[in-house]
Amino acid sequence: MSETITITGVIEHIGGVEEISPKFSKQLCVITTGEKYPQSIPIEFINDYIGNLSNFAIEEQVEIKVNLRGRKWTRQDGTDSYFLSLSAWDISRLQPAPTAAEDSPF
Repeated sequence: MSETITITGVIEHIGGVEEISPKFSKQLCVITTGEKYPQSIPIEFINDYIGNLSNFAIEEQVEIKVNLRGRKWTRQDGTDSYFLSLSAWDISRLQPAPTAAEDSPF
């Protein structure tokens, strides 16, 4: 599957950077969709893409382009588990971030 999935919504949570190994780091971002029944969707920014998230804040409306990733993991007892993740490679703001002047009541 090589098609891009685009998710739009409001940033609900931005986690800290997790270093899994010297060659693998990730940062979690949760987006709340604006559907009739809103969904909280966890999205991972991996390695070089972590920096893409640095200029964004909670409650900003964004569009994120992701790839769907899946993998199989075999446990020590021989049973298999399957995992899905959304791996982000681009994020853009749908509304401009307010400036200090816009936040001021004067």
